[in-house]
Amino acid sequence: KKYSLDPMLILAIIRVESEFRPEAVSPNGARGLMQLLPYVAHTLAEDAELERWEGEKSLDDPIINIKLGVFYLSYLKERFGDLRVALTAYNRGPTWVQERIEDQTALPFGYASRVLSLFRDYREQSRKAQDSFRPQTEKLKFWKAAPGDAVRNARARDDVVPGELVNTEQQKNFSRKPAS
Repeated sequence: KKYSLDPMLILAIIRVESEFRPEAVSPNGARGLMQLLPYVAHTLAEDAELERWEGEKSLDDPIINIKLGVFYLSYLKERFGDLRVALTAYNRGPTWVQERIEDQTALPFGYASRVLSLFRDYREQSRKAQDSFRPQTEKLKFWKAAPGDAVRNARARDDVVPGELVNTEQQKNFSRKPAS
């Protein structure tokens, strides 16, 4: 959320770049889930003020790799103002893309199209998964309790019995549910 990029978009990039293999290394030397080149990652780590950066080996850490990849894509999206162009720059490099734009040469959007297609698929799968949980969450509406520490603590200990209405008087006389 920090860089306002949809997590499903990041998953799509990771799928295209590394097939979810954190140890992936490209023939060009790009590393990790989001396939970052070490010299680019070094600059990104400085710009992002990443504390845990320990050089090239840090790209093997999935968390660092994803943080840098998201930071980079966010920068490219802001720089170019268009997600397809930003994705092309992520894949081909911003200098290469900028030169094509200045030369008024058409950009190849094959990489961007693959990522965006997967992105749409992941969003649809996510939507379907959320929809399948809705009936379940509707059933959970029978959990009712008054606010207060006694109720929160009881829930943490599993003391609240499903369907039980907890009011102020019941809070005072709260007891553990009977063992089954």
